[in-house]
Amino acid sequence: MSNVDYSNTRSQCWNKEQVSKWFDAYQTLATSLGIIDLPTHIWNTDETGCQNIHRANSVVGVVGKPSYNLITINAVGDAAPVMITHKGKNVGKQWSNGAPRDTLVRTSTTC
Repeated sequence: MSNVDYSNTRSQCWNKEQVSKWFDAYQTLATSLGIIDLPTHIWNTDETGCQNIHRANSVVGVVGKPSYNLITINAVGDAAPVMITHKGKNVGKQWSNGAPRDTLVRTSTTC
């Protein structure tokens, strides 16, 4: 038997009042935008852990095939095109080499 301390697990650290306030604010915003009943207009992007250079020892995928993270989906399961954002002002000519077809390559000065 492990002596793991579970007193600080995520399920015990959430604040019910804070979570309720977030959902109330979300509902107010979605209603004011007119998308509360339009799941095709509600998107989620998870950019955590994304990187533009993958090390071979940290990628899980099919050997010999490119590996990409799918990080943006809407509430009905549609995926947005892959988009690579580099820091800078201009897109380099070869920045999309090897990327999947229809990949969007953009820049951001605040990236």
